[in-house]
Amino acid sequence: MRTIIVLWLLLIAVTSVVLAADNCIGISDLDKKVTCYERKIQENQGRQKTLAGTIAYLDNKTKLTLSQIEKTETDIKTLEEEVNVLTVKISNLDINLSDVSRLLIARVGEAYKRHSVNPTLHLLTAGGLTDFLERAKYLKAAQQNDQKLLLE
Repeated sequence: MRTIIVLWLLLIAVTSVVLAADNCIGISDLDKKVTCYERKIQENQGRQKTLAGTIAYLDNKTKLTLSQIEKTETDIKTLEEEVNVLTVKISNLDINLSDVSRLLIARVGEAYKRHSVNPTLHLLTAGGLTDFLERAKYLKAAQQNDQKLLLE
């Protein structure tokens, strides 16, 4: 008996909710009933347009975000490539700097040894005046090049 009462109350509650949701059912005049349903369809179409617009907006926002992510990833790849190229260039410059430093140290030591010896002795040990002048010319050119490298 109790279950029958509960079922009866449940049926009344559901029917009243349906009737409240569809207030066009109680209208007996067919023209008014048609007008009521046409109004409901227009209301629902407005909701449908709003919902479709919202979905389209969110879809476009999602596509925009994905495009921005793709652009950022491309920019990151480009920067990584540039960093790799610059790393190689820096490594090569470091090697060149080490070579130039070693060469300058050797030349400075050699120039110091030559300056400590009397130039007349160089003239006597050379194969002749022409050889001495060529050595002096070469030494002067090397010293100028060393100074130029040091200033860079």
